[in-house]
Amino acid sequence: MKSYAITNIVVGSVAAVVVLISCCFYRKKKSPPLTPTVTGDSPAIPPRPKPLPANRHVEKREDFTVEKGNIIYNILLEYARGSLSDRLNSGRGLEENEVKQYAKSILLGIREVHNRGFIHCDIKPSNVLLVAHADTGKVTAKIADFGVALHQSQCKTTNGRLRGTVLYMAPEVVLEDKYGPQVDIWSFGCTVFEMITGKPIWELDELCIIRMESPDLQNSKLSRLAVDFLRKCLVRDHRARWTSGMLLQHPFLSSFLLILFVCFSSFSKKKSASRCLIENMVYSFQ
Repeated sequence: MKSYAITNIVVGSVAAVVVLISCCFYRKKKSPPLTPTVTGDSPAIPPRPKPLPANRHVEKREDFTVEKGNIIYNILLEYARGSLSDRLNSGRGLEENEVKQYAKSILLGIREVHNRGFIHCDIKPSNVLLVAHADTGKVTAKIADFGVALHQSQCKTTNGRLRGTVLYMAPEVVLEDKYGPQVDIWSFGCTVFEMITGKPIWELDELCIIRMESPDLQNSKLSRLAVDFLRKCLVRDHRARWTSGMLLQHPFLSSFLLILFVCFSSFSKKKSASRCLIENMVYSFQ
């Protein structure tokens, strides 16, 4: 595998190019019919794959070239100057507004991955890249490293192999070796906790702790709204865990529902018609 950094002279943006020899990918028996060779000395070039729909939270572009008679697959990726893990190295955590920005980007990426039928299985800060837009400088969090990803049809064929990183593993993975889209939501919750507090949600990466205990969300850096959001991610029963679509509508990320949440919280404990109306509006997506 070779990697290069190249600069687009017109735009001025930088991209990372990873070049992989075709033999790692290309098997004649399983390939569609080949197009005619370019010259008598050139190998047959496989047809271009149908491009996937563009998604700015999970994005990859593929192409190939012929070099010295070999078909080379080139995977062009945006250049990221660091990961979320690098951003958290100080141990102090991030401002809540920045956390919300990254959390929303990650959730949009998770939703796209799940909609395509896959499970990432290893969401964590070091697998989230921070990419600055070439023109505006705005930073977007993007999911990377699909090395242990599963298609949802493969969830029952893991053969006892744990996938992911212990500190971010969902209880059902540790207890039952069970995988589903919900495992990414648990890992995402652990990542959000770490973004806010600057510390991992577990002090020790021991499987027995994850098997028996629930995360402690008593932390002065967590707002009431953040705690409520994390509780929806870190439900031990995966069947009750919120989906990415539901979390995107939570007041922690939705400004409109945030206003309703604040109004709802300001009411006294005494039930009233207005309070009940707001309660129904805020939690109607549960």
